[in-house]
Amino acid sequence: MDTPFSIFRLFFYLGCISFGGPAAHIALFQTKIIDQKHWMSAEQYLQLVALCQFLPGPSSSQVGLGLGMHRAGYLGAFASWLGFTLPGAILMYFLAISLSQFSWLSNAMILKGLLLAIVVIVAHAVVMMSRQICKTKFHYAIVIILIAVGLVFSELNQLFLILIAAILGLIFFYKQSYSALAQLEFPVSKRVAVFTFIVFFLTLFITPILISTFLSADHPANFFYEIYQASALVFGGGHVVLPLLEQSIVQQNFVGQDQFMTGYGVIQTMPGPLFNFSAFLGATAFPSISLFAALFAVLAIFLPAALVLIGALPMTSYLSKNKYLRAMFQGISAGVIALLILMLIQNMLPKAVDSIADGIFLIIAFAMFYTGRLPIWALMLASLSYAYIMSAVI
Repeated sequence: MDTPFSIFRLFFYLGCISFGGPAAHIALFQTKIIDQKHWMSAEQYLQLVALCQFLPGPSSSQVGLGLGMHRAGYLGAFASWLGFTLPGAILMYFLAISLSQFSWLSNAMILKGLLLAIVVIVAHAVVMMSRQICKTKFHYAIVIILIAVGLVFSELNQLFLILIAAILGLIFFYKQSYSALAQLEFPVSKRVAVFTFIVFFLTLFITPILISTFLSADHPANFFYEIYQASALVFGGGHVVLPLLEQSIVQQNFVGQDQFMTGYGVIQTMPGPLFNFSAFLGATAFPSISLFAALFAVLAIFLPAALVLIGALPMTSYLSKNKYLRAMFQGISAGVIALLILMLIQNMLPKAVDSIADGIFLIIAFAMFYTGRLPIWALMLASLSYAYIMSAVI
């Protein structure tokens, strides 16, 4: 049996080389841990991956947590999460505290190029998620309804949009039959599972009441809650959570638009989970306590994922049989796509597209990125080069 320290070393190494997003991370775990180290069977691994994709939060980090827990219990889970998260989080923290030394990153031309690349990345995520999630006309109906509601009631909180999606999921999918999720064996008792779910929901719904009652809107506690809420409510990982964070973190002036876009662009090139962007946000929002703020931001964004995973591990049989719960998740998954499209329409495209040339560039870049002819580093380089050329011409 591996020790927590040996698990930490392995996942720290994986955290240093894990570029390419959650799908690439999961494939890397398959190669390095399942195929080479035989921690569990391939069938068990696929069951774990299926469960994590069923839950909110970063699926690759949750798979890592599950692997660590399977190998060495709770300490193993913590060691795997810490090792996988630490490399990218450290890099993003140092970027935040050194941003003043790299003022060129805040240049309008640089920000324009980063924003163009981000639009392509998010649009690609929307298309890929739509292909995976929208299997019926009802999925598309939920997406269209939520987009319409979001455009008409533009000030509506994303929590209400998610709730609408869950209700629509119940209406459309409660009669649908589902293939069962196989029972996974992990050292988590049902009592602990229930406790973690209680903590998850109490933190999600009671915290905003306490903040609005006793604290001001610009209090640091509200900043960390916004990060927790974004992570807790969203299915689809970093490409979904990061655009949604802009709506709350930037609009409440915790972090400036230029700073957010700079960090958002850089995190695309970093190893490890995209949720490591939280370290940058925490350190940037509270520079006088940057280290502690970065630490708490990282904990806030990963905590919901850990709580729901621990809660779900001994309940996979019940989750697979509860048609109402799974119908709600169907609706929420479609709702996530609608939220991303709303972010593109309302926030990103108006800032990214200033001319017909910008629109043409986005179409060409998206087509090449979607077909795999343009890797992410080349997309960044192409977007920055285009922005530089346009700034020189204009």
